[in-house]
Amino acid sequence: MRKFIVAITLLVIAIGGIIILRDTSPNPGTEDNADGQLSTEACDAYIASFKECLNKIPQTLRPGMEMTLNAMQSQWHASGKAPESRKVMEQTCKSAAQNAKTSMARYGCTF
Repeated sequence: MRKFIVAITLLVIAIGGIIILRDTSPNPGTEDNADGQLSTEACDAYIASFKECLNKIPQTLRPGMEMTLNAMQSQWHASGKAPESRKVMEQTCKSAAQNAKTSMARYGCTF
């Protein structure tokens, strides 16, 4: 359990670094898709898998995991509007999925 919490914390810290790349100009680039998805396939897939996984983890862990997911989505939505940050996001989301694949496997989650 402790390793799981440490892994999620490190993941959130790593993902938070993407915010630095966010474009703050008046015309930041591409908007989210009409369905609210991000501009990268890897991030969209990761978020979908994470949401599906929430139903498999113990009830006691869900509130914290939901907060983590909401924080990641907010950061990625803001960062994904800058074209130059989408490449970094794609790699970050792939790494996040790989880490989650290992740390969330015990709950029957797939990424």
